[in-house]
Amino acid sequence: MAEPPSPAANPPASGAASQKIDEIPAPPNVEIATNPTTLPSGAAPASTGTTSPPPTPQPSEAEAAEAAKLAASLQTAAQAGDHPSEYRLAILYALGKGVTRDYDKAAALMRRAADAGLPEAEYDYGVLADKGLGMPKNAVEAVRWYTKAAQKGHPPAQLNLGYAYAEGLGVNRNLPEAAKWFRRAAEAGLINAEFNLAYMYEQGAGVTKSPVEAFAWYSLAAERGDQGAQEALDRMAPNLTDKEKASGKARAAIIRKSIKAQG
Repeated sequence: MAEPPSPAANPPASGAASQKIDEIPAPPNVEIATNPTTLPSGAAPASTGTTSPPPTPQPSEAEAAEAAKLAASLQTAAQAGDHPSEYRLAILYALGKGVTRDYDKAAALMRRAADAGLPEAEYDYGVLADKGLGMPKNAVEAVRWYTKAAQKGHPPAQLNLGYAYAEGLGVNRNLPEAAKWFRRAAEAGLINAEFNLAYMYEQGAGVTKSPVEAFAWYSLAAERGDQGAQEALDRMAPNLTDKEKASGKARAAIIRKSIKAQG
């Protein structure tokens, strides 16, 4: 029997395939600047582990002063060994908020927080390794840290780990394992994971093929604005019976209720 395709092997009409999250979030509970939170897309040269980010909008004087004050406070706490402060300071260095952007310092601080077992730091350290920021690009190292965070219930890490297994990046390709992690992230409400899991059900990749499950998960992603999911629904609809569509909608309602119950 031929091996089922990965989600990227036969992408839907929109060109979407397996999706992951590749950004560092804004500092927790802090809104201090207008800079975008997405890390630069260019991979760092393996020889240096650094990259030159594109120009970003400058914060106002008040925002800059507040950011610098926060960074100084976090620096003091981080030096005293407070791991959540190490994590938040690492984010500031990654984003260049309140400090000069420095991925080497961001990676060093993030690693300390990750070594302490903070799942959000484990995930973000995986992102830095994945993108080669502050260190040489290393997919194996990224998977190692995604796994640590995913096992602690961190949805973005679960999504990225599923992506790694689906595409064979830093780990042997394993579609059932990819589906497992996509499901956990999707059940937590991540749109990209909902799309990925739907696609796997549509193709029978890593799971038993099920138009009903595919329709349900695509519906959840589409109703939250995922254009690729809406295109997939439009593509599937003519080939589904009324009973299958009704079952898919009923299944989506059950999943939606479960996601909302999680808060």
